[in-house]
Amino acid sequence: MEKKYIAKADKFLLRVIKDNSEYGMKYRYMLLSRMKSDCDYYLGNGHRAAKYLWGLDESEHIIAMYMIYDSFEKEQKPEWLTVEQLNSYEKQLLEV
Repeated sequence: MEKKYIAKADKFLLRVIKDNSEYGMKYRYMLLSRMKSDCDYYLGNGHRAAKYLWGLDESEHIIAMYMIYDSFEKEQKPEWLTVEQLNSYEKQLLEV
């Protein structure tokens, strides 16, 4: 993936994470949910094709998921995604 796309994604992600408004929090939940769905598809019917990941790259995708997940306070973290599940996705996405 070209560096200019990674830089744009990083800037976008940082802006999203810093948005503590109600809208910002809802958006982070939606984005994280979409990224989780992308992982499930990638590992199943997507035949491990990175083009189906939001991050367009396995390592960028999982890093972004951790960043968004960590942006929530403990009591705000989604019940439908745990650190253990994130660790499992990381292992599966990055295995060779």
